[in-house]
Amino acid sequence: MAEIVAHAGRDQQRERWLRPLAAGDAIGAFALSEPDAGTDAANQRTTAVRNGGGYHVRGRKVWVANAEEATVAIVFACTRPGLRGQGVTAFLVPMNTPGITRTARADSLGVRGLGCMDLDFDIQASDEQVLGRVDQGFRLAMWALEGGRVAIAAQALGIGEAAIAEAISYGKQRQQFGQPIANFQAIQWMLADMATELEAARMLTWKAASAKDRQEKVALEASMAKLAASEAAHKAADKAMQILASAGYRRGSIVERLFRDVRATEIYQGTSEAQRMIIAANVLATG
Repeated sequence: MAEIVAHAGRDQQRERWLRPLAAGDAIGAFALSEPDAGTDAANQRTTAVRNGGGYHVRGRKVWVANAEEATVAIVFACTRPGLRGQGVTAFLVPMNTPGITRTARADSLGVRGLGCMDLDFDIQASDEQVLGRVDQGFRLAMWALEGGRVAIAAQALGIGEAAIAEAISYGKQRQQFGQPIANFQAIQWMLADMATELEAARMLTWKAASAKDRQEKVALEASMAKLAASEAAHKAADKAMQILASAGYRRGSIVERLFRDVRATEIYQGTSEAQRMIIAANVLATG
């Protein structure tokens, strides 16, 4: 969130929030998703109606990461109904603002440390809380998601690396038929595929991260990195569980947790299907 404030915030917004966010004294949340606005993020139903010197913001956001402990949230709301993405504005909203209701989500399969909650808003926001330009919030959201996808790719790689490390360690110590199972070709080929696919995804992630440092738009690079890394990591966690067998399948094992956590990387910040749509659109536009 600090990157978004640094990119689009006004001087007073940066002064108020950047240092606390960077130091960990404040926790930020990104409130974009809604019950009917997931992959179709432009379909915002939360509204911000002009009201005197500010806006009356009303609506519901779902699966908001960090919402359990967040100090401030970037809230996206429709300021020009009927224009979809062209009429969305972003607001910086302190989470102690009267009119915010936090509702706990049902227990999720994995990444349980995200602190996800649903948020209901019926608040007043001032003009000073507008982040970026009025009616240009959707562009800001898409810019933020591009950078976020690079981060999700890195997260997926970390999970994949942890999975292959568990598989290698177990393969060397687990004895069957008088020898470590790592000596068997079936296990070696699984490890070879895991390592190769993760390394290829790492190159794409580094490329996307480098592009993010150098250029404004990284939609293609970020989508390729997220798609490749999340799917490679999923395969790695799956193969690691196969290698560990019952030792990995049991509740509480490291591989069991990795298997649950990695699945989310193919969903949040844009599903794998959405990444393929973005990649295809870019390829067709330049081909």
